[in-house]
Amino acid sequence: MGVVRAHVHQTGSVYPANSPCLTVDDRGVILDWNEAAQELLGYSWRQILGRPVTVLFADGEASAAGGGFPGGPTGKGSHGQVVLRHCDGHLVSCYIGRICAEAGGNGAFRWRIELTGEEERFEGETAQAVLEALFTQSPLDLFVLDADLRLIRFNPSGDGVGGISAEGTTGRRPQDVWPWWNADVMDRVCREVLDTGQPVINLEKRSRPPHDPTREHVFSASVFRLQDSEGRVLGVADMAIDVTERYRAQQRLALLAQASASIGTTLDVLHTAQELADAAVGTFADDVCVDILDSVLRGEELSPGPPHLQAVLRRAALRSTDGHCHTVTGTDRTPHRLPITSPLASPLSDLRPRMATRLDTESGWLGQGLDWTQEVKEAGVHSAVAVPLVVHGVVLGIAHFFRSAESEPFEQDDLTLAMELVSRTAVCVDNARRFTAERNTVLALQRSLLPSVLPAQSAVEVAHSHIPVGAGGAWFDVIPLSGARVALVVGKAMGHGIHAVAATGRMRAAVRTLADMDLAPDEVLARLDIGLTREDREPDGGMPEPKPAHGDGAAGSTCLYIVYDPVARSACVASAGHPAPVLVYPDGAAETFSVPLGPALGTIDGDDDDRLFHMRELDLPEGTLLGLHTESLLDNVGRTPEGAVAAALNHAMAGHPRRPVQDIGGEVVRALLPTPPQEDVALLIARTRVLGSDRVNSWDLPNDPAVVATARSLVAGQLDVWGLEDLTFTAQLIVSELVTNAIRYGSPPVRLKLLRDAALICEVSDTGNATPRLRHARTTDEGGRGLFLISQVAGSWGTRGASQGKTIWAALPLPGDSSPAPMPE
Repeated sequence: MGVVRAHVHQTGSVYPANSPCLTVDDRGVILDWNEAAQELLGYSWRQILGRPVTVLFADGEASAAGGGFPGGPTGKGSHGQVVLRHCDGHLVSCYIGRICAEAGGNGAFRWRIELTGEEERFEGETAQAVLEALFTQSPLDLFVLDADLRLIRFNPSGDGVGGISAEGTTGRRPQDVWPWWNADVMDRVCREVLDTGQPVINLEKRSRPPHDPTREHVFSASVFRLQDSEGRVLGVADMAIDVTERYRAQQRLALLAQASASIGTTLDVLHTAQELADAAVGTFADDVCVDILDSVLRGEELSPGPPHLQAVLRRAALRSTDGHCHTVTGTDRTPHRLPITSPLASPLSDLRPRMATRLDTESGWLGQGLDWTQEVKEAGVHSAVAVPLVVHGVVLGIAHFFRSAESEPFEQDDLTLAMELVSRTAVCVDNARRFTAERNTVLALQRSLLPSVLPAQSAVEVAHSHIPVGAGGAWFDVIPLSGARVALVVGKAMGHGIHAVAATGRMRAAVRTLADMDLAPDEVLARLDIGLTREDREPDGGMPEPKPAHGDGAAGSTCLYIVYDPVARSACVASAGHPAPVLVYPDGAAETFSVPLGPALGTIDGDDDDRLFHMRELDLPEGTLLGLHTESLLDNVGRTPEGAVAAALNHAMAGHPRRPVQDIGGEVVRALLPTPPQEDVALLIARTRVLGSDRVNSWDLPNDPAVVATARSLVAGQLDVWGLEDLTFTAQLIVSELVTNAIRYGSPPVRLKLLRDAALICEVSDTGNATPRLRHARTTDEGGRGLFLISQVAGSWGTRGASQGKTIWAALPLPGDSSPAPMPE
């Protein structure tokens, strides 16, 4: 309500300057007439001055005494309604505001009369009624302070006043009357408003009013300056309203929004549970612990309904404002069971939450077989909430929330908020459980598809490191070949999950089948590529569908295939889109094996020439290290991965040239992967060995059938040198058949070779391209029994091609070794 300019007369009366006023003498003659009166009744001062006041009345009657107005000379305050006539003749309903006597000349009195139109009177009465209601009936805290910030008036019925009456408060400072308010802040704000004139809106004030001292209330205050029409500062008004419930509802909504963004950022059960604890502590509770069923952590499938009475729980998450509840809730993840009769565990039996506004023995939350009653009392824990983690009726665990010290007890709205927080967390935990189950399936399938123990062979000393992270794409293999050779294979299937694992199994099986055919590395990759492309064709036999760049499956996979020959001391390498191997020579020199990089498997969609894979052969000194790896080994190397593996291998060998390859592999992984990788990693390290002349002998034979007897003699002599006389008869039989076939069906020159490895290997080579096959001769056939006879007496046998010709070989187990020779499976 504004403060208007006023005139103070001799009598001390106050009239608003903009009110219609007229002055009459004791005879009723009009002596003064202001502009507001002219606007109300239409008479100018020239028209009305000196005329009797009765001309203004509608009925033409007036009382001479008292100037013709009700109330006479003693009229004070409001004197009721009168009907006056406008100068143009229409009637005007007015109200007598005030009548005040003024001393005139010669001791006579004159009367100053204030008129109010009906609208103005209504507005004034309404404003007065509103003002009175604000100070007597409204729940608002309304304080009017003077320029010295002392009380002039306040609303005793305000929510934050605390029942203090207005008596004896005028002139006192608010902080002396209401000590529970934050007096320093309000005093500073009021002084700023007095000085600047800028109002302060929605200032947050907190207090514990006397009518509710256990809860902190939040008030929204607005402070504005009071001044009159001439700009003189009169004081300030402070108006506040209790917004505690609204504030708490906003806080709950803000907490839910924050929790929705922060809970479930990973597919890890423990991390998700900890995110719930982190989100709730400090804003909702003083201490939070989350227990998860042990079966959930293992990713097992669960049935709806309450868990078994003996279900095992593990502490998945814990968070406290200051650690005071740690003795209550426990800190480790050891398995435990909550007493089923305790309110802490009872939500697991009926899937309904529990809340205790006070923790004591009477509430049933203490005792019940629990050993932390004393800890609760010492820590000051006074309120608790227990909510089960449930998704589609399946119990995953339980969350406990505690409040202590100065925190307010939980109330019904807090229980609703806790249920919402836990419900959202339960969905994320269930997603993490499902991911864990799928990941466990992938890892189990991956373990079954990869070699757990590398096969026995003497060509290389080999070790592997396989780091599965659930992606499932990396694989490796070590495959013994004929002639004491060995194939080293590393690959990476495209995609993730069980489809990638299945693709690795298919590729490994295909590679082992092709290796058993003793094909060259480039031919192995070419046939593998053809097979994968054929698998990806449409059912009607059309062209292969385009493959996405990061799809799941074999298409787009990479593979590195190396065959090492310990007799020739050479390695043949071919790559299908896979990183080249690393070489570290015995003298410490390191390099990346430069291999022509072929296309990824299953991606060729053009001419056959585009499908060609190229092979490179390199002589390797004994003791050379070969490092085969997936590209994921270099995830943490940065932008310059070239040479990183070679440098790591070289560093691991420094000062230890004959260090075990298993130790070298472990150090390489630690150096290149200081943090866990995002993809599966495979690393295969092999140190080359050599089969020396003391274990290998070969002879070139003339293309003459009579040389068969010579071959038998050569075999007998060599076996005598090796001390393998027990194998002489069988070896001579095998060599006789192989040399005879080479002379009869092959092309010269013919070469005989004996190798003493884990088995005795007999090889006969010629330049013919005809591949022998096993036959089952009839009794009347004159030939066709040679290979059948060899298959019966040899541990294993086979044939392999070369750039010119072929080699047929047979292996005999050494005496005392009942196991078959380590040849291709």
